[in-house]
Amino acid sequence: MGLLLLMGDSGFSGALDALGTGLESAWSVGRRLRSAYSGQVIRVRRGSDNVEQDFSGSGALGAVDTAAIQTFCGAGNGQLVTIYDQSGLSRNLTQSSTTIQPLVCESGVAVTQGGRLAAKFVAATAHRMGVASSTATYNFMHTTGGSCAFVASTNDTAGTKRIVNTQTGSTLAGWSIGDGGGSEVLSVFCGRIGGGTPVNGNSVAVQTTSSITGHRIGVVIVDPDNGTAASRFSGWVNGTATTPNNTETGTPATENAGTDLTIGAAASASFPHDGTIQEIFITSNAISTANRDAYESNAGTFYGITVA
Repeated sequence: MGLLLLMGDSGFSGALDALGTGLESAWSVGRRLRSAYSGQVIRVRRGSDNVEQDFSGSGALGAVDTAAIQTFCGAGNGQLVTIYDQSGLSRNLTQSSTTIQPLVCESGVAVTQGGRLAAKFVAATAHRMGVASSTATYNFMHTTGGSCAFVASTNDTAGTKRIVNTQTGSTLAGWSIGDGGGSEVLSVFCGRIGGGTPVNGNSVAVQTTSSITGHRIGVVIVDPDNGTAASRFSGWVNGTATTPNNTETGTPATENAGTDLTIGAAASASFPHDGTIQEIFITSNAISTANRDAYESNAGTFYGITVA
């Protein structure tokens, strides 16, 4: 059995293998993202008795076995305790509160999107996970900039939903990526929220774009301190470039973000996502066109998403 598993893994090539330097975090609910990573992918809590178990990815695709999730959870629910960071920096997403852990199995059936394991985030209970003690970790995203990519789905177009967030309404520092509500299916805020007062009097890049809804691959490159306002953001949804809406021309705030990084909602439970999140990665540099194309193609094939 061990030999067969080894042979099955021998052809594995990770979706992020070509990124090189700059990878700050890499999380996936349903697969390995790097061949250099051999650890666990997720930790699941079984609702019937609160027993927890780790699950890894295996085979040529590095996929987590949904049948194994269902067997472990039985007829009940399974919720995420940990999404392990595959970057090698140990920035795991965790949630200890059982009432707000996202679902990976519901009433004995694995949560899937595009045929692959997914984490279900329910807006009513503001399901969310976070990286502990990370308030300063991702500051580059609202100063020098970087990249973030995600695979997610949204159930509706009403309200603002955060997929990734380091921002609070009280300080307006930090950044967030998610759905802006209405037709804004991809939004990026750096150091300011909407019409709020900018931090330290500085107005920072505020970007919203619109086009594709539903199950999607989103990729953004942010460069908040770029002297040319129009060059502060680039975004793609399912491989199609978005049209940015950017009127901010000031310099970025340089202090720490307002809160630790969270996914699924802000740490305060505001702006909850309603849908699924499958994977996210963040880099401290601008992802190259070749690497973006390669990732979108790989993720599109794995998740059954048509990429332009």
